[in-house]
Amino acid sequence: MRWGDGKYGPSFYGAHVYLEPVTSGYSVRARIYIGRGNDYFYDCGELGKVQTDSEAVARWSAIDWREDGLHIGSGTNHYFLPKAKMERHR
Repeated sequence: MRWGDGKYGPSFYGAHVYLEPVTSGYSVRARIYIGRGNDYFYDCGELGKVQTDSEAVARWSAIDWREDGLHIGSGTNHYFLPKAKMERHR
């Protein structure tokens, strides 16, 4: 979990990367929490599939909030959510 700033305030968005077991390993998924102390979120869906939790950490543990938006993962294992799309919730 890593929090990032937005036009609605500091540390307003929280990116959470998590695993769901599937028959052949794990589905790596992400969710963006909007604000704190409520149930609002944006579901990023499945980022990829891995065989082990260690593989998930190696591929998807980098969470980086930049000026253009949210970046998760590295190299060929990369997910990007533009800031403009993320901030459309209001």
